[in-house]
Amino acid sequence: MYEEMSGNFSSPYYPSAYIENDEEEYLFIAPENHIIQFSFPTPLDMEYSDNCKFDRLEIRDGRFGFSPLLGRFCGSGRPRSFRTTGRYAWAYFLADTMIHGNGFHAFYEFIETDDQSVSELQEPDCVFSLYEKDGIISSSEVHTLYNMTGFPIEADGELECVWEIFLPDFYKILFKFDVFNLRRPHSCTDNSITLYERVSSDDISYQRVQYCSTSAPYVAMITNLAYVRFKAKGVGRRSSFRIIYTAYRDAPCNETLTFPCDDEICLDKELACNGIVDCLKLPRDEQNCDAAQSKHFFEKVDTMLGCMIGVISVVIVITLCFVCRHSVLKTRKKAVLREKERKTNEQNFRNTSFLMDTDEDPIPGSRSRHQQGDYFALTSNPVSNGIQTVQSAFTYETMNGDPIPRDNNLTTMKKKIPNKSTHQVQLHGSDKPPRYETLTYEPPI
Repeated sequence: MYEEMSGNFSSPYYPSAYIENDEEEYLFIAPENHIIQFSFPTPLDMEYSDNCKFDRLEIRDGRFGFSPLLGRFCGSGRPRSFRTTGRYAWAYFLADTMIHGNGFHAFYEFIETDDQSVSELQEPDCVFSLYEKDGIISSSEVHTLYNMTGFPIEADGELECVWEIFLPDFYKILFKFDVFNLRRPHSCTDNSITLYERVSSDDISYQRVQYCSTSAPYVAMITNLAYVRFKAKGVGRRSSFRIIYTAYRDAPCNETLTFPCDDEICLDKELACNGIVDCLKLPRDEQNCDAAQSKHFFEKVDTMLGCMIGVISVVIVITLCFVCRHSVLKTRKKAVLREKERKTNEQNFRNTSFLMDTDEDPIPGSRSRHQQGDYFALTSNPVSNGIQTVQSAFTYETMNGDPIPRDNNLTTMKKKIPNKSTHQVQLHGSDKPPRYETLTYEPPI
């Protein structure tokens, strides 16, 4: 394929001699509003024959081998320059088994033009390219396309559509007609379907079969490239057809990759149970599909279930990581608060004034005698309005063997004292949290 604005093309091995049974196909595609000019800087060196029916180079005004012929060349002459009428050109070189020469060397150039008459009138009205291993070619595609473009299918004039089928090298192509109904049967000029094998040339050797009657038997191509061409005019434009094309391989079948469809045809296993009957005689490819589809369904379900389990597992792991991180941060925050509170308690303890008495009860008569330990107590003098501020007081161990209630509140307390014999104090031990107690004070005798 040539899409550069200018360049050269030549026969294989030029300037050396080409070989027997050699052939080459060339396609030129110019930009919009361009035409293509061809010139030959050197003379040809090819076998000469009448009408160039042996070795030859032919160039056509369009993208297919059945486009209008611009020139067919052979022998030793030097062709003159010429141009296309549109933006496509198709060239084809063929050599037979006899006399060989050095071939040809040519130059092409894309030329912009403002001529409004330059169009793609020589091109088909619609072109479809197919690359799948099986598929449907149908007149409904043409009708749908024309309905979309607003061009009525009932209009007068010629209609031409082409389907190009390209498959890998080791495949061949089988055509089978499901529907074939020409509006003007037995009139090939009014409506026809033509199949081309490998090269879309109007040469009879590449035109495999033309259908323009009331029936269309199947045909098996021997190449991996094929072209289907529908031409019609007038009422023939309303013809209807449906063609199934299938990629096949010759027998014997490879049991790993293929299955036998008919006596001499093998189909890829992926074409079984796909809703298209590809086999000719018996629909073996679409039989016993329920079990196969069920198996495929459960395999698909298993795959989906596995994916769901994987996704759920990932979500659970992410959630656990988030929870663990949140828990660690919360624990760390609590530890920081406890440490801060501890430091505050220590600071309050250092700032507290206290009295120490190792033998006597700091507040006689308030409790029975303490069993053991050192005791600390602080009372402040009552104020005139009966309000006494007590910052802290401390004691250690127990009273009467009972644990002293504890309270972690170190805030300065204000208590209303009804008389001077009652005091609000704070009890605290060196290893115990503080607690405020109301004790009755009895002056010593």
